[in-house]
Amino acid sequence: MAKSVHGPRDVWDPERNLPNCASCHGAHWNARPKGKQVFDSCGMCHRPEREAFHAANPHFSKDVHCAKCHGSHAVKPATPALFRDPEVCGACHSPAKNAQDPALEYIDRVLKAAAPVEASLTNARATLAR
Repeated sequence: MAKSVHGPRDVWDPERNLPNCASCHGAHWNARPKGKQVFDSCGMCHRPEREAFHAANPHFSKDVHCAKCHGSHAVKPATPALFRDPEVCGACHSPAKNAQDPALEYIDRVLKAAAPVEASLTNARATLAR
């Protein structure tokens, strides 16, 4: 979990309200969420994201869930980098696999829309670092 977007697991900080092992696996058992249970587990904190994904996404299934793209312990943040990652979207959606895949157009539109936001964030981080 130390590499997770949720934060390091070596220090519990109640002020940050970060998830811990029991948040996903239960307090008195070591359940391993599967399929829809992953959506429900992540959805406890990420309800708007879960509802939007479920409502508008063909990936909502027992085999494709939050952890499929974001990981389970080294949770990757929701950034355009996920779309570029050949292990995430590119694992199924790539010009080499299907040049006519409609998802490629969607991914391209998301990346183009995200580019100015990423540039602004990079500038803001640089300003804060100075």
